[in-house]
Amino acid sequence: MEAVELVKDRETGRPRGFGFVQMDAEGAANAIKKLDGQQMGGRALNVNEARNVPKVVAVVVAAVVVPRVSVAKATGSFPSFA
Repeated sequence: MEAVELVKDRETGRPRGFGFVQMDAEGAANAIKKLDGQQMGGRALNVNEARNVPKVVAVVVAAVVVPRVSVAKATGSFPSFA
């Protein structure tokens, strides 16, 4: 794991329910396989390849209670979601 970004609401600062985790392609594939559909806080996690995030190898892992997560696969720098 190289970087983690939990997306927050700009007005309230509260988590929006998803985030991104940057990691190598093999780690991303393993995270998707192991975490997609797992229960957390009474909800099923959605772990997949993120869309529209160019030049990033990322997997979103729910280290906190987040109902929806995504995974991006590419190479390059990790985007900022401030």
